[in-house]
Amino acid sequence: MNLQEITILKNNITGQLINKQIAPLCLSGAPGTAKSTTIGLVAEELGMNLITSSGPTLSHESLSGLPETVDASQYQANSIDGSKPLATQWSIPEILAHTIRAAENKPTILLIDDFHMVSPHLQSYFYGLLLERRLGNYRLSDNTAVILTMNDSDMAGFNGINSAVRNRMSILSIEWNFEYWFNNYGKSLHYLVASFLKTKPHYAQEPESTGIEGYATARAWTAIAAELSLYDDSQLLEYSHLVAKTQVSKDAADAFNTHVHYIASIDFTKLVKDRTLVDLSTQDPLDSIIYSYITNFIHTVDDALYLFELMSLNKSNSASAFVGFVLGELYIKYQQTTPMSDGLLFVIDKLLNRSINPTDYTKTSKAKLTKVAAEPIADIDEFMILASEYLL
Repeated sequence: MNLQEITILKNNITGQLINKQIAPLCLSGAPGTAKSTTIGLVAEELGMNLITSSGPTLSHESLSGLPETVDASQYQANSIDGSKPLATQWSIPEILAHTIRAAENKPTILLIDDFHMVSPHLQSYFYGLLLERRLGNYRLSDNTAVILTMNDSDMAGFNGINSAVRNRMSILSIEWNFEYWFNNYGKSLHYLVASFLKTKPHYAQEPESTGIEGYATARAWTAIAAELSLYDDSQLLEYSHLVAKTQVSKDAADAFNTHVHYIASIDFTKLVKDRTLVDLSTQDPLDSIIYSYITNFIHTVDDALYLFELMSLNKSNSASAFVGFVLGELYIKYQQTTPMSDGLLFVIDKLLNRSINPTDYTKTSKAKLTKVAAEPIADIDEFMILASEYLL
């Protein structure tokens, strides 16, 4: 999605909270173009909860609630045979109950994902949900916005929308935007996937296919990256190609395999162990990106001091982009909740002028000095400024 599309999405969400005449927005685009991921990022940015309901799994019960029998003695006089009158009362629909509970805490987005797969006989429920924000006798909280996504191609199973339902929503056709997805999400994936897509972004998205061979999408690469995290460094060279082939085309998987072997030929482990100072000004410009993933091999404080030497060597020559990519990698790790190595903790502390001499960087002092979780830097620009000041 581009900036205009993101702005429309944000304004529609915030607008629904104050003006119920604003029609819920549906993002329409090819499968795997990060529609749902983008909505998640926007929800986080706006400080809102996100409740997601999958269109293909919706049932009558989840949209109507369940019936229960209750006393209706006020109608005794109308009983023909004198039997005790009973009535049917419907429970609150599950989809509404989850959303209302979430909205008790803070503003909430109800996302109907893959709306194009909602069964035709269920679409009538959306007359009330989209126009009046209600299902049956129950309505959404006022601090709730409804957003939908759908795939608009025949191969994705799109069979049209009931005209009355279509009239109750606005539809924004979106195109794949690699830069937005990568800068906000993709760069934090497994370093082999992130470095591959950064250097070869045209492999991030491939044409749809209904055949047995997969096709590359943001979703596919995210799944591949997650699966690769299950393998240790010694196994990645052997299994990464096969893992990629389960999700993307042979062409994309082969290109990824070449990339993995190229990174393996660099042997980051040996570079760090031998403290090899590489002058990247003599290398291919793309190596500035690839070499920045050496941060994944910084484990000890001694490793960290080597990384500082490497950054110092390359900060003033034609490979100065290397320093920027390293800082970007450090920021990603800085924002993540997973434990970091002593080496990376030391690098970040040192860049932010929070650490002391390496010889004094004991576990005790580290616990006092490292504030990664307690005092996170607000954004990457602030991190870059602080870190760059140290490197000057």
